[in-house]
Amino acid sequence: MFQRAIGKMRGWLAGEKEDPRRAPRSIQPEIVVYYWDGSAPEGRRIHDISPSGAYICTPERWYLGTIIRLILQRKRTAMGKDGTTAPTVSACIPARVVRHGSDGVAVEFVFRNRKEEESFRTFLTAIPGQLAVSAPFKRTLRKEGQALVEFALMVPLVFVLAVNAVNIGGFLFAWITVANAARAGAEYMSLSEAPAYILATVDVTYTYKPYIPLFSFPKLGISATLPPTTIHRKAVVRMLQ
Repeated sequence: MFQRAIGKMRGWLAGEKEDPRRAPRSIQPEIVVYYWDGSAPEGRRIHDISPSGAYICTPERWYLGTIIRLILQRKRTAMGKDGTTAPTVSACIPARVVRHGSDGVAVEFVFRNRKEEESFRTFLTAIPGQLAVSAPFKRTLRKEGQALVEFALMVPLVFVLAVNAVNIGGFLFAWITVANAARAGAEYMSLSEAPAYILATVDVTYTYKPYIPLFSFPKLGISATLPPTTIHRKAVVRMLQ
């Protein structure tokens, strides 16, 4: 929900208008729509249509949420045996008004069951029209391209973090090993017989080199990972005979 709110705010700042269409539409299909308004029904033109809704060119302005029953018919007709003409394909479907436009209204189809929806999709496949990609699909393609660019930018950063994790782990291992070596040397020295009270010192120095070296510019002090580092540890022990 938070990401959706951020997306809407970003679209508002960019001057984008939200398009409620959620399916690819066929523009200017060979369909006329009939509905009852109290007078003789008159065929109205459909600007575009999809399996989920349509835009009807009509002077009517029903209230949003109004349910109307539409009869969709193909413009092409066929001659019957009795000499009358009838549409080749037709469908009757209820629809809900969702938006008003300057020259018509947008409706969302209301299917009672899955079978009715599949029957309507079959009806649409028999209607020729020009396929149009609606704004939400264009935004989806744009988001997919944006995600690809973001992924390409993130991969090098993730790689550098992984390399540094390995190199820092190696550095800590080397530091602990050097410290233990100095301590072990001092303990071994304390086993010798000293003629008098003395202090024994053990110095251990080790130059650590990263396991996975990356590009570096020593003179500029720039490195993508840990540069070669000198580790020095000293242990002091007092011996008395």
